Amino acid sequence: MEKRVIAVFCAMILMFSGMYYRIFSLSEGEGMAQVAKNQSTYTLEVAKTRAMIYDCNLSPLVNTEKEYRAAILPSPQSVPAMKKLIPDKEQFLKTLEDQKPVLLQLSTDEFYGKGVNLFQVPLRYAKHQPAVHIIGHLREGEGVYGIEQAYNGFLTANGGRIEVRYPIDATGRALSGETPEVIDTTTEPKQGLVLTLDERIQRIAEQAAKRYISKGAVVVMDCKTGDIKASVSLPTFDPNNVARSFEAKDTPFVNKAFAPFNVGSSFKLVVTAAALENGIKPGAFECTGKIDIDGQIFKCNNHAGHGWVDLTRALEVSCNPYFIHLAQSVGAENLRNTAVKFGFGRANLLAEGYESAAGNLPSPDELRNPADVANFGFGQGVLMATPVQLARMVSVFANGGYLITPQLVEGYSDPTGTSVQNYAPEYAANRIISEQTVRKVHDLMVSVVEEGSGKKAKPESGGAGGKTASAQTGQYYDEEKTNEIVEAWFVGFFPAEQPRYTIVVLAQGMDSGSTYAAPIFKDIADGILKLEK
Repeated sequence: MEKRVIAVFCAMILMFSGMYYRIFSLSEGEGMAQVAKNQSTYTLEVAKTRAMIYDCNLSPLVNTEKEYRAAILPSPQSVPAMKKLIPDKEQFLKTLEDQKPVLLQLSTDEFYGKGVNLFQVPLRYAKHQPAVHIIGHLREGEGVYGIEQAYNGFLTANGGRIEVRYPIDATGRALSGETPEVIDTTTEPKQGLVLTLDERIQRIAEQAAKRYISKGAVVVMDCKTGDIKASVSLPTFDPNNVARSFEAKDTPFVNKAFAPFNVGSSFKLVVTAAALENGIKPGAFECTGKIDIDGQIFKCNNHAGHGWVDLTRALEVSCNPYFIHLAQSVGAENLRNTAVKFGFGRANLLAEGYESAAGNLPSPDELRNPADVANFGFGQGVLMATPVQLARMVSVFANGGYLITPQLVEGYSDPTGTSVQNYAPEYAANRIISEQTVRKVHDLMVSVVEEGSGKKAKPESGGAGGKTASAQTGQYYDEEKTNEIVEAWFVGFFPAEQPRYTIVVLAQGMDSGSTYAAPIFKDIADGILKLEK
């Protein structure tokens, strides 16, 4: 059957070729005009590309891998080549019967044949694509997630296409022997989009996170400018096979770096700042393992109690009763006002049309009860924030007291992709706390890493400052509500003196920031330090 179809196909090609030769020989003037009039073209789309997306060093984040595609006009000469590329017999025979040009994918450029046009085209996403939650993905060539969606118009307008146009006769058959027209606009210089991400830091952060956790997030931020240098969300998804990822569990399409979570003890840094800014000098406090607030008992993480602790030791061991007592001294209004200054409860516009969640800051009415203030004092209750918001919070203690604006887009490249031509707007940082308060909290955070619960976060060199947290969620693994889901955090900056980066790590579903989040911080800091040597 197959040989018969091929034989008939070849005979038809020869017959039509003979007919056209005869017409060409006999026709003059008016006859030739009629033949030309009956001819048109068949367009085969080989590739449609989008504008480049670069990191801050103008290293490409997309279109980094290539594949070969062959545009083939079925003919007696191209049949052997087509048979190699179409192993399915039925599909092969149907292709011959249709007598239309076809596009086939190749694994090599070592492919030749008459009627074959070979192209090397970029694949939008790599097999191991970095920063998938930031870059996003496409549906039918249009951006529907992440930067691809937010900048869809620009990325589409600055893309290109490869087409092959074949002459056809009035019956729609491609004319064998005619040279097709190739249209390729992909090589024309065009602008690209430049992100603040650093691909090297992004890969370091992704590898470190995957080494320790399967669910969670990481944000690496320049503590002086607000530029996001890396953003990780786990689990991830495959932008080359989105349908398969839809069936995965643990919500892989939620960008957890920009989503709100219970923050736990990381908020004790704000409580400390609020006390100092309001003229309160935190003194010694005896932790017995619990504290009674209007008849409601709040337990410490150390049920036996920490004994007498001062502010430094209380932060090192993350003593809950100490900070509950301190929050009561500060008062609900002062504490909430300080949280507002730090950006809690407000969404962050990271780029045009792209923002992170606002989280949740308790309203004044939700803090009328002393027990609610107690929860607020150690980051529990209804308080929720994103990893980006916590990175912004920590940056205040790293940069001298200024609230910076997180940014994800640096600007647009020139058409050659060698420089940034148009920069995104920059926002001035505002001082929100005094230098004296900054210095005190900064030193307390360094002490947490040197002497307290953050020891596993200490880099190989340069030191760091930070805070561990284990946030209760009010959600449980079991129906009996005996096994509560906990979010483990480490938030910090490095180096210890003249910090350059803020790193926030969320180990979702883990019970200890010290055990699960702090080592990720260390690995990322060590990786960045190696880059800078």
